[in-house]
Amino acid sequence: MKLPSDRLELTPKQLEKAWKNLPHFDLAELKAIPKTLVDISTPFVGSGTPDQQVDAFMLALAVAYNDLKGALWMIKVLFDAQPKDKNEISALNGQRVGMDRQFYRLTLSYIHEVLELVKRENALIRSDQFREILSRTPNRCQKDWEEIVSFSLEADETRTHKHAPPKSMKAALETVRSSGTFHYYNIKNFWYGYKHHFEKDSPHSAYAWASLGKNAEETRFYYADAAMDGIVNSRTGIDSKKFTETVDQLVKSVGYVIRYLLEHYIEVRLAAQSEAHM
Repeated sequence: MKLPSDRLELTPKQLEKAWKNLPHFDLAELKAIPKTLVDISTPFVGSGTPDQQVDAFMLALAVAYNDLKGALWMIKVLFDAQPKDKNEISALNGQRVGMDRQFYRLTLSYIHEVLELVKRENALIRSDQFREILSRTPNRCQKDWEEIVSFSLEADETRTHKHAPPKSMKAALETVRSSGTFHYYNIKNFWYGYKHHFEKDSPHSAYAWASLGKNAEETRFYYADAAMDGIVNSRTGIDSKKFTETVDQLVKSVGYVIRYLLEHYIEVRLAAQSEAHM
């Protein structure tokens, strides 16, 4: 797969204009936060000090927020580009749908990682340092946070066999992450996914569609997208209305909660540092 070696050279002003013309790229004014926000003057030894633990946890949430935003931005752009008949069989729509599903799976995988982070840091999120930050957020944020914690603590399931659909939201998200987003080396999953999709009687499963072009830009294997859908749909119930509604609300809640936690974390940290230097 060869990528283009030549690229358009833009002046700084042209580059700024190009970025501003991208859809959904409206950002608040840049804010200069002192880099002492995270205290790196003391080595992080062992599990670290309580303050270091909170700093590292909040950094992880900030990374998760940015990752989620990137994936959701791609989903929005691809949604806006859909044709009047979103189910039409064409090369362009096939690639759009394939990329949309890819970023949706990636979004669910990020949500799983957030839930796993919350679960593993259960002691930290009950600490006085973290509770102080949480207490400053809006009431809705605190309520949503408790629901996120509840999701994170769902018990792991024992399944009758490895390809059985999970029963809990957390287990379903873990399946998406492990079988529908990463781990190419679990090749049997792809066979099962292909089988699940192409056993159906529908126009979209009548052929193993592909575009075989002369370069990467012109080429795509749509039947592989179908196999990925087959893996996820057969093993999670992701195509059910209840699952979609629940997970969409969870995605919104996670983004909303992280945004306010980080705002008030910055506020608390800077206030404490200012007070220490008085």
